Amino acid sequence: MLLRRPRGCASSGGLNHWVRREAVYIGTVVMKSRLRRHLSFPSLPNFGRPGHEPSLDVIRDSDGLVQFGWVASGVLYARFAGALTANSGQSFAVRLSEAMVQMPELCFFVDASELTSYDVLARSALARVILSRRRRFTSIMWRTDSEGPSPSISALTSSLGEPIEVTSDEGVFELALLRKAPLALRIVRNTRNLASEQADDGRVSGISALHVGKDV
Repeated sequence: MLLRRPRGCASSGGLNHWVRREAVYIGTVVMKSRLRRHLSFPSLPNFGRPGHEPSLDVIRDSDGLVQFGWVASGVLYARFAGALTANSGQSFAVRLSEAMVQMPELCFFVDASELTSYDVLARSALARVILSRRRRFTSIMWRTDSEGPSPSISALTSSLGEPIEVTSDEGVFELALLRKAPLALRIVRNTRNLASEQADDGRVSGISALHVGKDV
């Protein structure tokens, strides 16, 4: 990069001050660029590329999985299936923290209708991240199974602060989700189809999967 001496910097002292100022500016730009690359939460789906079917990211271990990502601008979706272990829950909490940096306000939809159990360390990690920036969540909607929230699920949702809406009605949950993100169910279905293909033949295709170790 060629830098010209600015007017008014004829003396060596003035020039040195200007060079230091420019170096600080360039360093700040480079640092911000690196920071944006580091915060790699799933980006908004690209529907403009022909043949591209957007999907969610996945955290998976031997006991369960978490599917998550943006389904519209400012609308975050997560699905828990099986057990939410300490490792998978803490990994998700880290990724959620990264997502919250990207948006000053967000709606959070959680489908936990297939969640069978969770580790208390996973609950603590999730609650800690959400409560640290609770004002950024304009709404949280949590879906339980058809029998309604169990005492353990109630303990989990109550740890996330207010307001939070808990429902066991699939239709109510999906209607609220579609009002905020009209293409959300398409993304969710595509993710499930890809996950089924992976289970059938062991391939990793079109889905970014993070495998974590089993709890000890």
